[in-house]
Amino acid sequence: MSEQDALKIHEPQERAELAHADKRLAPVSLAMAILAVAVGALSMLGHRAHSRVLLAHTRANFWKAELVGNKTREHADSALLGTLDVIAPANTAQAVALKEKFKIEMKRYQNQEAQDTGEGRRLEVASERARSKANRFDLGELFCELALVLSSITLLNRDRRFWFAGIFAGIAA
Repeated sequence: MSEQDALKIHEPQERAELAHADKRLAPVSLAMAILAVAVGALSMLGHRAHSRVLLAHTRANFWKAELVGNKTREHADSALLGTLDVIAPANTAQAVALKEKFKIEMKRYQNQEAQDTGEGRRLEVASERARSKANRFDLGELFCELALVLSSITLLNRDRRFWFAGIFAGIAA
């Protein structure tokens, strides 16, 4: 290993010692520690928000599956009602009762569809709200990480303008 390589290895340690000796940079280090905690907190909240998005999507999908199932049952009842006239042309009491039962079932499915449509809209709105909240957390995390990087640059070149830019990015977060 050359002498120049050996000097490069020790350079970060020397910079750290200089930064430790320079008390003017202590607020920058404190701000970086606070920003690191904020990044972790925003990351955790973002993950939870994305989990809520998945849960809302799952609920909406179950609702849609329920709606499709009801439409399938309604269609099956309608088809069976039509075939009853062909199979049992005589209007016996049993055939009339069965027809009436299927008509009641079909009306119930139609009424249920109106209620399910409202529930479906509510679930879609909840899903969109959860998605926008998750996106805001992601954006906040991004700005917090930007603030952390800018503050780190301050430690490297001793220019406090980067620290102020980092503070601004942290506030934006």
